[in-house]
Amino acid sequence: MAQSQRSSSQGDRIYRVGVGLLLCSMLALAACSGGGGTSSGGGSSSNGGAPTATAKAPAPTATIALQQITVAYCTHLLPLATANQIIPSSTPATTITQGNPNNALSGACNY
Repeated sequence: MAQSQRSSSQGDRIYRVGVGLLLCSMLALAACSGGGGTSSGGGSSSNGGAPTATAKAPAPTATIALQQITVAYCTHLLPLATANQIIPSSTPATTITQGNPNNALSGACNY
């Protein structure tokens, strides 16, 4: 009886290792095959040696409008009472301040 239980658990281990190796090889194959059909050297492909068009870099897109960091915005994101519940401290926060008052686009909310 003990012999059959031992071989069963050993079979489970072999199965798990096999499944793990299969998953790793599938991930490696997926990572390697993500290239597409273009070649990077010489400007030609496997279509008989005819030159292909050179890919251009994408044009710059419009910048995303950044939210100004203000005390009102910080209060909207995380109210003071909620911050005191989430952030453990021996002294609870009493105010919210803007991290960089000279530049409202590059700041942080300080509690």
